[in-house]
Amino acid sequence: MSSPTPPQPPAKVSSADLYNRLDALAAAIQGVAQQLRLELNPESLYVYKPMKSGKGAALKVDLRLVPTYGETGYVADVKGGLFVELAAQEGEKDGFPTFGWKSEDKLSAKLGIPDVTAILVGLREVRLRGKVVPAGIRSKGDEKGTTVGMFHVFKDETTAIQLQFGADGSFLQISKSKEERRSIKLTLQEEVQLEIYLRFALQRLLQVGVR
Repeated sequence: MSSPTPPQPPAKVSSADLYNRLDALAAAIQGVAQQLRLELNPESLYVYKPMKSGKGAALKVDLRLVPTYGETGYVADVKGGLFVELAAQEGEKDGFPTFGWKSEDKLSAKLGIPDVTAILVGLREVRLRGKVVPAGIRSKGDEKGTTVGMFHVFKDETTAIQLQFGADGSFLQISKSKEERRSIKLTLQEEVQLEIYLRFALQRLLQVGVR
């Protein structure tokens, strides 16, 4: 009966090979971290509409979610949210139009789940089913069923958001008062981009427990 083969000593790993493996592991971890970050903080959606008159506008839709976790591992709180901003065209730089993203005249609104779902329902009913906007989500005074309307009150500030549908696109408007308002025209293709971004945002808002 032959004797058992003695165990072989572990293969020697050079320092260079060890560092290469550690670098590869670090890169893989970084890739996973970046993917997780993009899940809750994707790149913003931009739509630019410059005009020769200088009265153009630009849209930014931005999802930024920062959850904190309790001792049990469940989400305890969520900072951030889904934000919509409309900036006015300001001038030119190097031959390209500029927009007032840092200006006090920029209008912004935070969208909650009721707002996101209202816009998505409006898009579905008007674009997919060929119907009018349902009465429950219409803008005040809209008898034709062409406009989704949302109204926010926070302390002394009010914000109205409207998405008005037309045959070749829609107008997205944010207003703080009769004098302080801004809108942008979206093409049908840009509506699709907005819908995809909002669907992604809705999934992430529900995922972290935003109500």
